[in-house]
Amino acid sequence: MHGFLEERQATLHLELNPGPLEVRASPLQLELALVNLVRNAIESRPQGAEVSVRATCHDTWAVVQIEDNGPGLTPEQREHLFDPFYTTRIREGGTGLGATVAYAIVQQHGGRIEVHTRLGVGTRMEVWLPLTMAKEDQKESPTDACSVS
Repeated sequence: MHGFLEERQATLHLELNPGPLEVRASPLQLELALVNLVRNAIESRPQGAEVSVRATCHDTWAVVQIEDNGPGLTPEQREHLFDPFYTTRIREGGTGLGATVAYAIVQQHGGRIEVHTRLGVGTRMEVWLPLTMAKEDQKESPTDACSVS
């Protein structure tokens, strides 16, 4: 990914949760989903994209936000975002499968993807995955599931 960032003159900012966010997921599949979404964010601008990745906790959910400073999505683009083979980057070799694959993987793991976009400002993709809790943690309230020990 580092070479791709340099090639695109993009910047990637990471803000990670101070403690582990444990989810029941295939590490390889989850990595594939997140890499596809980060790559799409980097490709939101021809050069110089600013991309932020934040991993946080909200109640009983791990939330990964991937935000870019690209042009945002039109209503039509937003409507077809997760459709297989839908791409706005045909000339650049886009396959239209990155977001589709990410969506399928996240759904298979009991999660969801939320899309927040503003034309001329950028797009934020939020990946929500259910946290796994140890048996002793299950007695706690849902808001305690995010506490870092």
